[in-house]
Amino acid sequence: MKKFSFVFALAILLAAATVKAQPAGTGWSQFRGDAAQRGVASALPEKLELLWQAEVPGGIEATAAIESDAQGRGSVYVGGLGGKFLAYDLENGAVRWTYETGGEEIKSSPLLAAGSLYFGDEAGKLHALDAKTGKLRWSFMAEGPITGGPNFADGVLVVGSYDNRIYGLAAKDGKELWRLETAGYVNGTPAISGKTVISSGCDGTLRLLDLKTGKQLAEAPVGTYVAASPAVDGSLAVFGTFDNDVVAFDLAKKAIVWRYKNPQREFPYYSSAALANGLAILGGRDKALHAIDLKTGQGRWMKNFAARIDASPVIAGDQVYVADHAGVLAGFKLADGAETFRYESGEDFAASPAIGGGKLLIGSVQGKLYAFGSPRKSP
Repeated sequence: MKKFSFVFALAILLAAATVKAQPAGTGWSQFRGDAAQRGVASALPEKLELLWQAEVPGGIEATAAIESDAQGRGSVYVGGLGGKFLAYDLENGAVRWTYETGGEEIKSSPLLAAGSLYFGDEAGKLHALDAKTGKLRWSFMAEGPITGGPNFADGVLVVGSYDNRIYGLAAKDGKELWRLETAGYVNGTPAISGKTVISSGCDGTLRLLDLKTGKQLAEAPVGTYVAASPAVDGSLAVFGTFDNDVVAFDLAKKAIVWRYKNPQREFPYYSSAALANGLAILGGRDKALHAIDLKTGQGRWMKNFAARIDASPVIAGDQVYVADHAGVLAGFKLADGAETFRYESGEDFAASPAIGGGKLLIGSVQGKLYAFGSPRKSP
């Protein structure tokens, strides 16, 4: 396979420049908020309080999807390790409908697109549901577990599997359009920038594919196992590795432009990066949240936690929110890392926050779905 060409890399740069952040008044439609997976949402209210809790059988590892109108009315969708996928009222947490996978664990974060919900399960089945009713529209069977959330652009669903493949499917009916064989598990969600799919898999290779055909356009060695999903900003793809570092790959320069390591201790990164305001922010199994300069790869600030951080942070306005395995959900100022919000659940967070409709939703491994928003007015 040929390495990156200048013309191809320039095309990626131009396509990536068209990606926009989540607009105000919308929900959170997929794992990292948009196809480029930058983890950026609309700003939350200055003060947050717990508004409601709901139960999800078996526990939660997947990030929720949020559908919301400009007034904050809508639905929350999330799957559980007990094999149930549920829809809740965004305002009060009431169950709207429940869908059963047949007992298969759901670790895949849902994608909400064109009135349908898409997610995978531990058996390797990709489910497509009607978002209003929870009725099955179609399903597709891979040959290994689907743990990452699907991505979507131009009518094409892209999803990776533990069968060492990346699939392109027609969103309307699940027809397989293409598949690409890799040399290892695809744990995370491939990013999409313009017409290009960007995948960093467990075989230690960064791959770029044509969205419509699945043809591999380029590849580059990373040199180590990658479980995180890549985040793309302009020509830069950023992701953490199991070699205890964070990598920034410049698609225009055709090269890794920096590697970041914790100056105090070295542990793997499972969390996916959030990219905004010239920063890459992600958690590590070193029990720290890292803010890294996107241009230089130098650390700007770092916040220590009591437990490892596998959840991916979300940037909302001038704040970033993240949760750890000790059950702490915290918010920090982007500029300097000053803590602005803290909630101690006493549980365990592996799922990432979802932000939409003026609310933050996050699920615990113990099976509680928490909704935070503006404090309710006293009667």
